[in-house]
Amino acid sequence: MCFALWTVVTPIIILLVSLVVVQWTNYVDVESYYKDKRIILTGASEGIGKDLAIRLSQLGARLVIAARTESKLKDTQNLCQKYSQDVFVVRADVGKEEDNKLLVSEAVKHLGGIDILILNAAYSPPLTMFTDYEDPGETFLGVYKVNLLQGVYLTKFSIDHLRESHGTILAVSSMTGWVGLPMIAPYTASKHALHGYFSSLNMEFQLRQENILVVIMPLPFVHTNRAV
Repeated sequence: MCFALWTVVTPIIILLVSLVVVQWTNYVDVESYYKDKRIILTGASEGIGKDLAIRLSQLGARLVIAARTESKLKDTQNLCQKYSQDVFVVRADVGKEEDNKLLVSEAVKHLGGIDILILNAAYSPPLTMFTDYEDPGETFLGVYKVNLLQGVYLTKFSIDHLRESHGTILAVSSMTGWVGLPMIAPYTASKHALHGYFSSLNMEFQLRQENILVVIMPLPFVHTNRAV
């Protein structure tokens, strides 16, 4: 039954993601869109975030990149600076309110404002059946702090700057925000919560006629050094 459902749902998800990509590329010239854009990018020390930072640098964006490991961030910065010198490092744990406040402050100091907020940092504990967790509450809280609360904190601290620039919040998500999968219950739950939060936030922005765009990008499996 579950397998049959998955075989139906998977093509639909792929089709929807493809439509978003096609629609975006039809209306946006990325070669010019990102030039000189002031961007905060979290989770930039490896994986999707690292490659995204390099690509944005190639497109002429101005970046503040963040992660917990400063040495890995420096590696990303060095690769980005082959294309742009406007790449600044801020060591931050996005699960902590004070680190998110510092990140926004440093971005405004270095870039003069914020045009795009890319929430890419994510955490998932090792693959585990729910019944095997010794302290599931603590595990879920640890995942939610990174995967959900970074969006809450960074939106809170950057909202005035995004209003001024008519900016964009881009939440990098996962298909698990739509479909639950076994052995990653905390991660799946956090992505469902992420979708709910940003969908509600987007409606609030529309009701108040805020000139801030909210985009949720649910990615399929992406092969990186972080993916197993």
